[in-house]
Amino acid sequence: MKNCIRTIFILCLFIPYYSKANSEWVDNITFASKSEASTLLKKEDEYTKRLSKFDIQSRLHNLTGTKQQLVNLTVSEVKDWTSAEVQRVKKINNEINELIKQKAFHFTLPNIVFIKSSMQTEGGADGYTRGNLIVLKDELVSKENQELKHLIVHELFHILTRYNPNLRAELYSIIGFHLMNDISLPSPLKDNLISNPDAPFDDSYIKLNVAGQEIDGLMILFTNKPYQKGTFFDYVNIGFVRLKGKEKNKEVDLSDKNQPIVYSLDEVSGFFEQIGFNTQYIIDPEEILAENFVYAMTNKTELPTPEIIDRVAKILQNNPTKK
Repeated sequence: MKNCIRTIFILCLFIPYYSKANSEWVDNITFASKSEASTLLKKEDEYTKRLSKFDIQSRLHNLTGTKQQLVNLTVSEVKDWTSAEVQRVKKINNEINELIKQKAFHFTLPNIVFIKSSMQTEGGADGYTRGNLIVLKDELVSKENQELKHLIVHELFHILTRYNPNLRAELYSIIGFHLMNDISLPSPLKDNLISNPDAPFDDSYIKLNVAGQEIDGLMILFTNKPYQKGTFFDYVNIGFVRLKGKEKNKEVDLSDKNQPIVYSLDEVSGFFEQIGFNTQYIIDPEEILAENFVYAMTNKTELPTPEIIDRVAKILQNNPTKK
């Protein structure tokens, strides 16, 4: 009977369940046990499908490692929740829910599953999302701290945009990014990408200026040198892949050598004028907006670009929620 109940529980976690109340998520959260989390993280998704050669090498610290080995290691890092940790996260979730009500924000959310992990395969990051999963670092959830609340609000944003595509498009436009078709990058660039589970798709672009010419750029993270040691954070470079074509039918603009044209952050202008100066976490439009979402939720003041959080709040307040 216990095995049957566990099987039913796990199957339910795979089925998206949307809140019937406007943006309330406290009643739609689950804390996965170690065995349940293992099952969930083994599931193939857009993030694991797109893992690059460098992703696998840098996360395994092994030049000859395989994706299956990485999946197995990721699964081995999950841990059971303690009752104190569950209560700590639930308390924060209640606080977040009150903030959502006070702000009159409207968006639908799926059933959200919390997983605890040592996070070694993600370079020791504090948290990340995949699908409707929020994975949190064990050290962070083990004690009371303000960083945990900030992190959960930040990760909530990734699930919000993932399950509300129209809302995602509106929010991205605030910082100058436009949604497009998902782009497939050619090798060897593809092999050197640094993937982000919070933003697995290459489906947005921003208009920038390069040497007096306007270009459409796909923002990427990549390494420009082979993996040797350390975490992937040691290899991060921000680049913009030049695109061509119409808005919903973009493709990579290739050089005379039949390779993608990639500009560094130093080679483009007009970027910060669009994304603002509220955060230094500028590796992806998704992360830029997640931080601004945190600021909008927590009433952070004295920001360099306050109009961004004002626009985030206005969009979330005006968004009609389907019940």
